[in-house]
Amino acid sequence: MVKKIVIIDDEKRARESIRSILTQNFTEIEIVGEADSVASGTELILTVLPDLVLLDIQLKDGTGFSLLNQLQDIRFKTIFITGYENYAIKAIKIDALDYILKPIDPFELISAITKFIDQELLIPKDIGTKTNLIKNIITGHERVSIKTADSIFFVEIKSIIRCQSERNYTNIIFDTGKKMLTSKTLRDYELMLEGYGFLRVHQSHLINIRYITKFDKSDGGYFIMTDGFNVPVSQKNKAEILGFLDHIF
Repeated sequence: MVKKIVIIDDEKRARESIRSILTQNFTEIEIVGEADSVASGTELILTVLPDLVLLDIQLKDGTGFSLLNQLQDIRFKTIFITGYENYAIKAIKIDALDYILKPIDPFELISAITKFIDQELLIPKDIGTKTNLIKNIITGHERVSIKTADSIFFVEIKSIIRCQSERNYTNIIFDTGKKMLTSKTLRDYELMLEGYGFLRVHQSHLINIRYITKFDKSDGGYFIMTDGFNVPVSQKNKAEILGFLDHIF
């Protein structure tokens, strides 16, 4: 039986390269659609019901993880194709079939597709499919590297209470009370920590939702964290942020 594949990547050249490699090397698959964003990719998946999704991580309107998060019933395998190395552990956590870095090595992609075909021949499709792969907030011991002026620290993600922007630097605050000033921007940490229970609530603040104790509606609204710090909430996105947290908890 021919397997249906979709390609979701915001770079047209990358989609064309993937399509060319697959059509030249496989007769057991059919590419049934392409998309370049979270919105169009979600719609495509719900329409064609693919067996395999070749998914870029950085898309026009979000990430591949955000796309998966919108799907309640995932009945396909995923191979991530990306230019970013630091998402590999998250891809493994959600049981991705493979993780391929750009620029794409044709032999690596061929190997990944071959592995997919072989698995499909051996494993019944409905085993373990009714799983939301992303919505579980991580509670294990995943770690992240943090670079300061003179050192690189490897810390448990769950120990981070919040990250606060300091111009082009970021101050990271831990549950022990310790602080680290790093040379990466808050946006860098927002991308790095996506999928681990962190939420950008303000242009200067990224918080770990595990450490929220209260939302205070006065003064425009702010979160009170376990370290006693009051984190302001973006007025523009306040309704969306509170709605998201209400859904999670």
